[in-house]
Amino acid sequence: MELVIIGNSSPFPGAQGACPGYLIRGEGANILLDCGPGTAAGLQEFCPVEELTGVILSHLHPDHSSDLFVLGFAMGLARREGRLPEPIPLYLPPGNTERLAALCEAFGNLMGFYREGFLFREYGEGSPAIGPFRCSFTPAQHNMEAHLVKISAGDRILTYSGDTGFDLKLTDFLAGTDLFLCEATLEPEEQKEPSSHLTAEQAGLLAAKAGVDRLLLTHFRPGADLDKKKRDAARSFSGPIDIALPGQRYRVETTR
Repeated sequence: MELVIIGNSSPFPGAQGACPGYLIRGEGANILLDCGPGTAAGLQEFCPVEELTGVILSHLHPDHSSDLFVLGFAMGLARREGRLPEPIPLYLPPGNTERLAALCEAFGNLMGFYREGFLFREYGEGSPAIGPFRCSFTPAQHNMEAHLVKISAGDRILTYSGDTGFDLKLTDFLAGTDLFLCEATLEPEEQKEPSSHLTAEQAGLLAAKAGVDRLLLTHFRPGADLDKKKRDAARSFSGPIDIALPGQRYRVETTR
């Protein structure tokens, strides 16, 4: 399993950057995880749109989902031009198909066109499979319907925080994770209770309590001090810590 970083910025992309967007690939499968501004363009540096085999959105906040609307045009055109044999699954949080349909109607009744490229699905208690990957989800502590996403292939496990506040109950879901892709949005002085985002130190604490192998920090404001983010996370987590930078690739490997 390989993780490719397309974007790491929030709530807006920096110059020549992108908001959250991540490509997970292996054994001929290509999953796009979140689709924030800049993702549709950045994706094509690594994967033609017609080679996507699935899309997963952690939630519908614009910094995680707004490029879905332009990606929908690309997928629909790929079907019409014969480059995409069948629509691919698009997994949304429970109840969000109706919300997305309302947005599509507001933008000019686009749902019919998007259905040419996407099969709309909502994730729930089950664990859908996309190619060799098994996916599972658990609710995040956020200010709208949002989920952590776990993607496994054999004994290799990648877990993505999406957007979430701090909650030690999440460590049960994180158990067994080889690579934890985790938001580190807030500075310590911004932390309030309750919160819908994490500091880097809290990301490290979740990683430590869950016993994950590696921590990969993401979801930064443009211009954030990323070296400081890494130092803050290291206060809580003694394992390997990296910063998710656009264009970087990470092998998800198990040491267990």
